[in-house]
Amino acid sequence: MLLRIFRANSVYNFLLVPLVGVLLLLKSFLTPGIFIPENCNGLSPFCQLIFNLHLPFWGAVLANFVATIIICFLLLYINAAFSFVRERTFLPTFIFMFIVYALPGLHTIQPIFFSGIFILLAFRSIFASFEKKKAISNAFDAGFFTGVAGLFYPVASLLVFLIPVSLFTLRNKSSWREYAASFLGLLLPWLYAFSFYFILNDTNKFAEIFLNIFTERNDDILHSLPVQLYFGFLILITLISSIFIMRQYDEKKISTRRYFKILFFYFATSLLFLIFPSVSFELLVILTLPLTFLITNYLTFMRRRFWAELFFTVLIIISLALQFLVR
Repeated sequence: MLLRIFRANSVYNFLLVPLVGVLLLLKSFLTPGIFIPENCNGLSPFCQLIFNLHLPFWGAVLANFVATIIICFLLLYINAAFSFVRERTFLPTFIFMFIVYALPGLHTIQPIFFSGIFILLAFRSIFASFEKKKAISNAFDAGFFTGVAGLFYPVASLLVFLIPVSLFTLRNKSSWREYAASFLGLLLPWLYAFSFYFILNDTNKFAEIFLNIFTERNDDILHSLPVQLYFGFLILITLISSIFIMRQYDEKKISTRRYFKILFFYFATSLLFLIFPSVSFELLVILTLPLTFLITNYLTFMRRRFWAELFFTVLIIISLALQFLVR
């Protein structure tokens, strides 16, 4: 029943998406708190800008909400434009919110949410290159958006190495110009950032951006049993969804197969970011971007509706329960 409501491609879901977001954030809105700059992971060019705004706690939650809504509707647009799932559905947006907002630590604004917006724009540029004779502009755009994503969350810049791989996956051919364009696009935002610090005669801070990646963090939230069980559930549904899509892989269109292959590359590479001491639970935002399409595919086409309804209902219950079980 719940799955049918959230899955429907209906006008009411345009109102339901922000409503669900507000309800999941309601406890954070109503609970007095202080927005601590250290809540943002790492030092990045735009991170300091967010700190300097001196947002009240409710303002930090509201800014988070706005960024999340942008991500949700980009997910909706990408799914409709490239037909990951063979029907129009709002499910990716709800899955993203229920997964990410399950952790109260992700209720206030963090630069990784803005990074997620630009990673999705990079997805769009890459996927639009399918069957194009030349994709130099797509490669440059994807590299540029990845570079901007890195200005918010520095390790995200490493995703640029997937752009040439993704272009080759989609088109079975690539030229060195496309590879060069992707890296040139990446360097451009960082060149602007360096120029800004250079003009202010503060290049040491620019160097700290990269040094801070290797600074260890201590997040108590990861030692919480409810959070560990939650991640266990996410691993379970990810494995089940992966097995499901492998079974129907040959039935899908060539373009869809290649899109999902690229999403797997991004998911697997993002997992490797955990080797950096500064990366913690906030990485869930980036990991969830490809996961939304994978889980949506499973919940939409699973023949035994009982299991699909059960997994989705459990996800909602856990997401709501963690609001009170985790600080």
